[in-house]
Amino acid sequence: MLRKISAIACTWLAAAVAAESAWAGDHTTAGPGLADAQAAAAPTDDDIRASSSSPDRPPSLSPAAASSPSLSTAVEKRSSKRIERKRKSRRRRARLGRAGAADASWAGFALRVPVTLRALAGVFRGHGLLREDGSHTLLAASLEPTAKRDRLEVSGQLDVRHRETAGARLRETRSAASVGAKLDIAKRTKLYGGAAIDWTRRPGWPDPYQPDGAGGVFATSRRSHWDRSFELGLLAMPKHQRLRVEWRYTLADYDEDPMFDAVQAPTHLVPADHEEHRGRLIWAYRTKRWSLGPEVTARSRHYFFRFAGDAGTGKTHAGPGGPPPNPLYQLVEIEPALAGEIELDDDRAEIGASYGVPIAVDRFEGYRSNRGHHPALTLRWGRAPWSARAAFELEWRTYGPNSYAAGDGHPPLLSGDRRVDRKYVGRLTASRSLGSGFAAVLELGALRRCSNLPPYQPGVYPASREYDVDWTYTNWSAGLGLEWTR
Repeated sequence: MLRKISAIACTWLAAAVAAESAWAGDHTTAGPGLADAQAAAAPTDDDIRASSSSPDRPPSLSPAAASSPSLSTAVEKRSSKRIERKRKSRRRRARLGRAGAADASWAGFALRVPVTLRALAGVFRGHGLLREDGSHTLLAASLEPTAKRDRLEVSGQLDVRHRETAGARLRETRSAASVGAKLDIAKRTKLYGGAAIDWTRRPGWPDPYQPDGAGGVFATSRRSHWDRSFELGLLAMPKHQRLRVEWRYTLADYDEDPMFDAVQAPTHLVPADHEEHRGRLIWAYRTKRWSLGPEVTARSRHYFFRFAGDAGTGKTHAGPGGPPPNPLYQLVEIEPALAGEIELDDDRAEIGASYGVPIAVDRFEGYRSNRGHHPALTLRWGRAPWSARAAFELEWRTYGPNSYAAGDGHPPLLSGDRRVDRKYVGRLTASRSLGSGFAAVLELGALRRCSNLPPYQPGVYPASREYDVDWTYTNWSAGLGLEWTR
């Protein structure tokens, strides 16, 4: 009995000494040997993740392990790293100008509704072939709700833009609405699809193909259109890889000019109605800092009113009398490309580049068949409260031997024996956060087109028309305004 009592007393005494030592260790500095031993015994983040995820190594649930100072330290380190990563992500989104969102929930769905309002004013010169200069004001609103629940994410977008011009007849209103869904069908695999409607209204724009006989041109609304599109895709994300396969169908319906006569003059003021099938295959190898991979884009566009042209001359034979008309115009294009991007300066900057080789085939006699080069460069930079994005693009196309033939009223090309078309495009957007969701915005854009096609001259070429069109031109625009996001 005395032995049992003495054993119990010794056990209580040892426990008390151990508790006293633990309390003292929390309030005193350990010596070098003890600190090294604790550091060596403390599990790393990889050990903790392995013990919690591997079925062969179940995590320890003993009270000693739960109260181990070394384990607590490791968990705190891991938590602090998570917090730091979240802070970096928030700072990066702010630097790059990405909108925030208001969070809510409904019927088990997590809702986010980003809203963007924008107002800009500026000046511009030219719009494509149109020689219109002046000032413009732009009002725009965008709503992008998303709802997510378990493996399903539903998103939508509503955009409204209106532009007024002074000194030019280029008023434009554009409305677009879309809805889409994304479903996790397997681990790291998503199936997505959607539908969209885009309505563009351009009333009273000048038409260079309707001269008024007094040195000016009549107005038209035939550039107004509304488009319907459907999309279906698959996204797979194996480790360090991204594979995307998608298909998109678009149906474009243009306004018909009152002067268009489909029977007596089917080649004059032709509506641009068409349908397009587009497919894309993208693969990329990704790391934390960079990605690189090939992609292929293929499209087939079929026009409903435009006829295909003869080789060299472009004649369609459409109209009353004479030989039967050519078939309707159809263009098939494929563009293989190599694309990549890299992040620099602790995620404050991104550089993206791509190089494509577009090959287009006019399926009738090759009048519009061409191939070319399509390099592009994108730069993104952000350091609070500033952010900027710049994009540069070149599209250089050389047409086939059947694209142009001098004679029979056609003057020779300005240079060379093949039709060549080059487009240089540059865009810059910069913003500075003003707080409370507001930001000052600067937008600059420029386009330069160079072509060796001879220009249309009134009464000269074409001899029977009074057209005044130059295929080489320069457009630019600049705008400054205010943006609010929530």
